Amino acid sequence: EGDLRKAFQAVDKNRSGVLELPNVRAALLGLDPTFSEEDIKDVLKSIDMDESGVVSWEEFKRIFEMSSDDDD
Repeated sequence: EGDLRKAFQAVDKNRSGVLELPNVRAALLGLDPTFSEEDIKDVLKSIDMDESGVVSWEEFKRIFEMSSDDDD
């Protein structure tokens, strides 16, 4: 969980405790500058489980822990 928390904090640049669209945009464009704005919004929407417009640590953890469980 420590590495996952570090990843969340690396994206949460303003230390708000949630990932907002600008955070997700910066992270994705840092990985691949060809992401379109629509793609970025789709990624945020897909990990925003409670449809609040932001991704909390709990949502992030649930999504990415599930992903790592699938790799086993």
